[in-house]
Amino acid sequence: MATIEAFIPTVVLFETITDIARSHKVHLVLQRFEGAHGGAALSVVEASPLAAHEYLRGGYQLVYLASRRAPAGEQDWGFFDREAANLLEFAGARQRGQDLEQVTIRPVAKKTSVARLFAATRAAIVAGCKRGMRLNGRLYPKIFYAKELEAGSFQLWVDIETRTISAEMAG
Repeated sequence: MATIEAFIPTVVLFETITDIARSHKVHLVLQRFEGAHGGAALSVVEASPLAAHEYLRGGYQLVYLASRRAPAGEQDWGFFDREAANLLEFAGARQRGQDLEQVTIRPVAKKTSVARLFAATRAAIVAGCKRGMRLNGRLYPKIFYAKELEAGSFQLWVDIETRTISAEMAG
């Protein structure tokens, strides 16, 4: 199993995540690190359209689909060691001031039990996105982008100091 990379509006990404979570009956877990939104924490949320709002409002950066158990609480950091083989990670890089994520989706462990979950996620991304992006003049044929982005184009730049990637819609 490899990774899936995509540029996708946050709300659309969460529609995909919640559909997969519901159909596979898995837990939806959000993770944030210490920052402006509070201390580092894990949060188990209902797989619903409101999950995107919680993700954005709470300053979360990572999303997991947990196929077996959910964390016991906000500070259950041992959860990752115990459940690594049962986790599918969605690592988002929110684009400054916009409803757009650059997301990388991958199983957390090399030996994993989330192959079906990963395949379902890949199928949903393939169905809802187009493939192939040109970044800095170079074609990246394996990166997906949401069909909603087709109406315009966007420019991509990297802020070396903060290690963030930013995209701007230009229409």
